[in-house]
Amino acid sequence: MLTVLTSASYDVEILPAFAQHYARLGVESIHISVLELVPGLMRRTNYISTLCPIPVKIYPASKQWVRTKLEAQNKGELRAKVGLTKADWYVPADLDEFIDFEIPIPELINEMLGDNPKDSRSGYGYAKGTFCDRVSHDGLLTAYNPQIPIWKQYSRKTNITRDIMKSNDKKVVLARGHLDVCSGHHHIFDESYKKYPKDFTIDHFAWRQGRLEVLQRRLENYTKLGIKCDSLNRIIDYLTTMHIKVL
Repeated sequence: MLTVLTSASYDVEILPAFAQHYARLGVESIHISVLELVPGLMRRTNYISTLCPIPVKIYPASKQWVRTKLEAQNKGELRAKVGLTKADWYVPADLDEFIDFEIPIPELINEMLGDNPKDSRSGYGYAKGTFCDRVSHDGLLTAYNPQIPIWKQYSRKTNITRDIMKSNDKKVVLARGHLDVCSGHHHIFDESYKKYPKDFTIDHFAWRQGRLEVLQRRLENYTKLGIKCDSLNRIIDYLTTMHIKVL
């Protein structure tokens, strides 16, 4: 199995574009967990999933995610629910993360498997990528239009995550099915597995209308839990000062 594990809590409008992108790369299915922080989101996800070119299976949010309203180890729990094994591979990607693998993923997997495909320790266990934050041509947080290719709507390439938020802009983009990723999927827990030597580009389409509100809600949750998050404070201050512009 080659699948994508993802999640939604506020918005699923880009799911068809997300599914189309990964279908072109050889992904067979998408598994998405939904935490309904916006009323009607589960119903909307069910409808939007019917517009996708590959099967989309929908799951309720993990107990930890429901309790904290933070994604936490949600993809790890989703991986277990899906029942991925050493023979499977998955892409851990948020809905706004469109990874450019440059070649079909099955071809990349064949290269990563090494000389003994049946041995999960042979070859490479996972691959990583680096964010390329995509924004509208004028830097405004514009509404997504499903009638226009997402690449055309958010055509400018920036490094907001690295330069403004000063956050970790590297993530696991592909892993063997039995390997767990951390919260945010910045690394795998069992790092005894070898990392594929090349990093890929993660086109990050987070910077759309509604992003500031999402960040503010996230900061409220962190504050309630007693978690300090300087990166969220930085980007919220920046967007407020720039009047909802990221450039």
